[in-house]
Amino acid sequence: MSDPYVEITRCCLVGSWSPSGRLDRARERRSFDPVATVRGVWLFVAVSLLGLGCAPPALADEGISTSARPVFEKVRAAVVKVRTLVRGSDTHSSTGTGFVVSNDGMMVTNYHVVSEFVMQPEIYQLNYETHDHRQGKLELVAVDVVNDLAVVKSDLTSVSPLVIRDEAPSRGENGYSLGYPLNQGITITEGTFNGISEDYFIERFHFTGALNPGMSGGPAVTADGAVFGVNVSGRRDAEMVNFLVPGRFAAALLQTARSGGPPVDFAAELWQQVERHSSRLFQRLHDQEWETVALGGFQVPGKLLPGMSCGRSVDVAAEKKYELESNACILKTDIYINDELRLNSQSAGYSWIRNRGLNSFQFANLVENRFRSEVEKSKNKEIYFPVYCLDRIVALKGARAKVLLCAAAFRKRPTLSDFHLTAMIMPEVEEALSVTLALSGVTTAAALEFIDRILGGIQWQPSPSSK
Repeated sequence: MSDPYVEITRCCLVGSWSPSGRLDRARERRSFDPVATVRGVWLFVAVSLLGLGCAPPALADEGISTSARPVFEKVRAAVVKVRTLVRGSDTHSSTGTGFVVSNDGMMVTNYHVVSEFVMQPEIYQLNYETHDHRQGKLELVAVDVVNDLAVVKSDLTSVSPLVIRDEAPSRGENGYSLGYPLNQGITITEGTFNGISEDYFIERFHFTGALNPGMSGGPAVTADGAVFGVNVSGRRDAEMVNFLVPGRFAAALLQTARSGGPPVDFAAELWQQVERHSSRLFQRLHDQEWETVALGGFQVPGKLLPGMSCGRSVDVAAEKKYELESNACILKTDIYINDELRLNSQSAGYSWIRNRGLNSFQFANLVENRFRSEVEKSKNKEIYFPVYCLDRIVALKGARAKVLLCAAAFRKRPTLSDFHLTAMIMPEVEEALSVTLALSGVTTAAALEFIDRILGGIQWQPSPSSK
């Protein structure tokens, strides 16, 4: 079965001047498995910053098509490299791209390009470098962590700013993406706009132009040089499947930046945005009618919202004395906070197990081992308070469930927690159902309401052969 959730990479070049071990450690820190408990369904691969081994970029100013060249000449002066520097040195920790959008030097980039500065301003500082190697300092003015955007202020007041258009291009229309990939200088790539991605809860444009490490935060423009999107991420399992933040979100953040001064504490503002987004998401889940799917004698919730990816697998190997059928769904709303932390990936997985020759003790032991293997063991103690767990026997429709619910609150925002639920339902000796839920960045009230509805949506009907 194909993998419905493959590696998504952000286009920020990270650690290019760091010690050789930095990239390996970063690669480890960036991996996470949102539904590790639903084994045999598919592998949910790490979500990480692009820059850890990708296709080489197009060379700057070489092989530019006749249609791309006038666009390149028109906009390149407004497109700059954004560098996150260690204070007191010229050594950069990461680089991305930004572009000038006003006569007073306001610029748009990605949040993840400046995230190190947001989280640790005492260690890092921001600066820019133009295509002709002029440099200057940047001041952070506004962030939108949900849409992965930031506004910074520069002294580039003599540059002709780019205009952001609110409306999307027509599907099939050509577009041009600019940025600074892998320290190769400014680069332009040509691609096709393919509408809104149907695979995300947070709106993204699907763009077939090449996006490479270091191009995060760069503009995607139409033939007249108007910005319709901001480079943000791409899929590593496919060629030319890349994503842009719609331009209207950048325009809205720019308006917010102009309406008042920057927050006193950007990190605190970031967490407030996460909590507001979480509330909106779970209100949508509350209001939506859910699909149901059949697994053996069970009816379980299926796709909960548009944009949720679901997959199914069946394991009926002849040498095994049991049958396994699984269904798992993930709502891909991941919000990048820093290398170690992403929020709001919600997942639900169900595995139906049918006895095909085990005695009652062997089957019960198999079911119990699966239950134990699904339990979340630990969390990063620097990010979370200690994990707290409760176990209960819960009455469902037609059966009873053994349930273990664990929660870990964020140290930076104790009102938000990650929740992990495992449940085992064994109404008879011939079949059982394991359930796994993983919720990230959720209030306790919203999580408990969601879990109650999930468990209430599970129903068992004994098959005629078992009566």
